[in-house]
Amino acid sequence: MRRLAALVLALILAGCGASAATTRSSELSPSTTHARPGLRHVSSTSGSGVSTGTAGSVGSPAGLVDGKRGAGKIRHVVWIWFENEDQSNIIGNHCCSYFTHLARRYGNATHYYALGHYSADNYTGATGGIPCCYDDSYHQLSNRSIFRQLPNGQSRSLEESMPSPCDTSNSGEYAVRHNPEVYYVRTLGPDCAKYDIPYATASIPDLSAKFTFVTPNLCNDAHDCSTAIADRWLASEVPLFMHTPQYKAGTTVIFITFDEGSSNVSEGPTSPPNNQIPMIVVSPRSSGQDGTQWTHYSLLATTEQIFGLSKLGGAASARTMCGHFGLTC
Repeated sequence: MRRLAALVLALILAGCGASAATTRSSELSPSTTHARPGLRHVSSTSGSGVSTGTAGSVGSPAGLVDGKRGAGKIRHVVWIWFENEDQSNIIGNHCCSYFTHLARRYGNATHYYALGHYSADNYTGATGGIPCCYDDSYHQLSNRSIFRQLPNGQSRSLEESMPSPCDTSNSGEYAVRHNPEVYYVRTLGPDCAKYDIPYATASIPDLSAKFTFVTPNLCNDAHDCSTAIADRWLASEVPLFMHTPQYKAGTTVIFITFDEGSSNVSEGPTSPPNNQIPMIVVSPRSSGQDGTQWTHYSLLATTEQIFGLSKLGGAASARTMCGHFGLTC
């Protein structure tokens, strides 16, 4: 009888051990807590082209396993800008698998447009609501900008290959015209020197500011080098952005776009349907395609609405992305 009781007890304990082992294996599987960001494509659109997909846990790094933490107020906005490519040259093109992956995995604005054909007018129009100059020479502007709206470290620019903070001279692979904050140095006081700083790649960036503008250098932004190189740069850097405390908390959105397109390049201002460029919206809450028409003014207006700021220049009449791609503003 004792032998029989001991045998039954051994069988019970063996079953419990197998169950616990199964549980541990499931918890550690790639489909649960250790999922790599961006492996599942979730995209659903209605006939109007407006997103009908739900964000849920889509795009969530480890620690964001449901939509609850991703549905809070956005506290950090990041812009990453590349150079001179139409949407059709990037999304779905064999050169650009990571751009395409992000567009399919997160939010893809399929009808997004630049403001004109010079770099400076797009960078300044997007950050101050008034395009500057329609040439690529450096100017010091006196109008307000989002950098002025978010002073004292609330905004920051990260500029790859810039030799020194707030540098107003071209140098090597650094182009002043791709660094909009320096155009407003006259209105920013000491902020430009403190917060417009060189960007260190291959390290987790500081996204503690409310607004962060990121510019790759002239090779990595596809201006002087191929779109494949820009794609590789993005693939190496975005996972680092996703590992910041701000992104993991579900309170960060990253907007990835280009300054202007590469076709219909007559100088001066443009309007839709000309100058169509990629716009990818990356956040734990974002997924699906959306065919709403937006421009760089919309990007400024969206960012200003997120932070409760007045809308500058062209942003005042622009349609925002609030309510789209899971963005609560």
